[in-house]
Amino acid sequence: MTPGVYGYIIPDVGDESSVDWCPSQHFNWDRIDTHNHDGVNSAPITTVISTKSYVHLLAAGWVAVADGIYKQSTTVPYGAYYHNVIIQFFEEAGDILELETKFTGPLVGQFDVYCNDNSLNVLVIFV
Repeated sequence: MTPGVYGYIIPDVGDESSVDWCPSQHFNWDRIDTHNHDGVNSAPITTVISTKSYVHLLAAGWVAVADGIYKQSTTVPYGAYYHNVIIQFFEEAGDILELETKFTGPLVGQFDVYCNDNSLNVLVIFV
C-alpha cells in the first residue's frame, strides 16, 4: 500500500485483494464519506465573495406577447456563466418575484423574462 494525497491508501501491484485491496478501499470510502475540505483530509475550499451584477427591467419595456402576458429580453452580464448563474427578481418595492425565464439566444446568455403585470419595475440580480 502506498499512502496518497490527504491520507488515502493506494493499492500497489501485487497486493492481495482480500488482505490489502478490499480493506484499503473501505478505508478510502469512509474517508470520502467523512471529509470536510479542511486541507488535512481533503483539498481545502476557500470562501470567495461572489460578485453580483444586476440589470433593471423598467415597466416601459414590457412587450405584450399574449393576452395578459408580457416579456422583456435581457442578457446575463459579461463574466457570468449563464448555465450556472442564480437569477433573482425583485420588485422595486423589495418583494421577491417569481417570474418565468426562457433562454432564447441567438447570443449565449440571452433570455426573455415573462410576467403578467406590465407595470412592474424589476431588478434582476445575477449571482
